[in-house]
Amino acid sequence: MKRLTKAVLFPVRNIAYRWNRVRLFYWADRKLYELRAVCVMPFWYYRWLYHICLWLVTFNNFKRLADLAIHTIPYQVRFQIA
Repeated sequence: MKRLTKAVLFPVRNIAYRWNRVRLFYWADRKLYELRAVCVMPFWYYRWLYHICLWLVTFNNFKRLADLAIHTIPYQVRFQIA
């Protein structure tokens, strides 16, 4: 249930920021702060993404993409994999 809540609150916070709805933005941000340790995706997805990023680094054209993608993985998962 926490995964689903976090997955719903991320877009709500972003839309509230774009539409300049300050109260909604801070409400969603406060709720997300309570869920900061919850990983939205399962561990195997993050492990797969990490290995794909390491593979992409071998090609010069995709280093930037790999860097962006690897930084979407939460810190605790990234340190556990490495």
